[in-house]
Amino acid sequence: MANRIIPETLFHYTNSIGARGILQSGSIRATNIEYLNDRTEFKHGVEIACRIADERAKTRDGREQEFYVVVASTTRNTAHHFDHIFVASFSELEDSLEMWRGYGDHKGRLAIGLITGYLSSTILRVNDFCPMSMRKK
Repeated sequence: MANRIIPETLFHYTNSIGARGILQSGSIRATNIEYLNDRTEFKHGVEIACRIADERAKTRDGREQEFYVVVASTTRNTAHHFDHIFVASFSELEDSLEMWRGYGDHKGRLAIGLITGYLSSTILRVNDFCPMSMRKK
């Protein structure tokens, strides 16, 4: 799998009620994977992570190879035990009809743009505010 460049901005699609909650709290709330519309999304993500770890293990040696082998094996063996995993969805696409249909409703459709560099450096901190922009559909 080729190395991908991380986009400068990621977009979170929501409706006006969701956007108000995000702006008031300064955070995007994650959803337990048990309540996703498509429960296969998590399984698909695990498969991708394992495939990437397997591919990297083949091209590395020593401790780095061992690390990727352990990551793939541990992920495969424990993925069905992840009861308390929460996810939030983001897209590289600023204007996606599929995303507008899936995440907007009659209360309005918005795509909140999050600056990726800031997001990745603050993702583990509670109540941090990430610079954002909004696009209304």
